This record gives sequence, C-alpha cells and structure tokens, in this order.
Amino acid sequence: MRGNLPIPVEKMLEARHGIFDNLKCNLKIDSSYIVEDVLNSIK
Repeated sequence: MRGNLPIPVEKMLEARHGIFDNLKCNLKIDSSYIVEDVLNSIK
C-alpha cells in the first residue's frame, strides 16, 4: 500500500469514523490512558 489506502477502503473508513463516539462506557482508552486505570477497571 506504500502509505496509501485503496480508495474504497478509505471511503469506508471515512463513512464509519466516529460511529462509536457516543456509546456509553466505563473506560475509553486513547493515547493518554494510564495503565493502572485500565487494570483497575477490569478487576
């Protein structure tokens, strides 16, 4: 792929981007997560 997605895959991902943003959850893991918080929430 050399750093580029095929156009159909790119369009599919764009269409589905954000579909989980409004779901209720106990923990969201993103780039700023703390390992201890994750481990405590699954105990």
